Amino acid sequence: MPWISQRQNMLRKLYISGWLLLLAMMALPVNGQSLPSTCTGSKVRYSTGGLPNSTYKWTLTGGTIIATYGKGDTVDVAWGTTPGTYTLSVVQTSAFGCTAEPMTSQIKITGGSASVDLGKSVSICQGQTYKFTAGTGSGLYLWQDGSTGPTFTASKAGKYWVKVTDTNGC
Repeated sequence: MPWISQRQNMLRKLYISGWLLLLAMMALPVNGQSLPSTCTGSKVRYSTGGLPNSTYKWTLTGGTIIATYGKGDTVDVAWGTTPGTYTLSVVQTSAFGCTAEPMTSQIKITGGSASVDLGKSVSICQGQTYKFTAGTGSGLYLWQDGSTGPTFTASKAGKYWVKVTDTNGC
């Protein structure tokens, strides 16, 4: 068996490591949501997998990065209030200083069509009821007691609220 110098052995290891690094960087996924869409005004966490000890630089249109975690591999994004299609990109730099090509995703921001106005505060006397109406359009309704219709009838004093989700999930 031929003798391999320590320097040659180290160069071979670096060469192999460089190829492994290149292959790993070519396959960087951007994970965050199964469907690339969200609602206007929403906050979404995105993360990417990569090599240990790497750093990450995120850029986007249509929103703002409001928090970064770890070495930057995870970010929270607050999306704006204008519906449209926007981009989210991340670039990884390895511990060796190698910079990968940007990984970019198109994110569709849909506008919420649900609008709710329960009116002013009202007073009811014992034995009376008051009917709240959350809307007449299509959507899902969730009241403070777990009921799911577009109306709720109150029969006593209290705090009443409704969460309305439109057909876009907003």
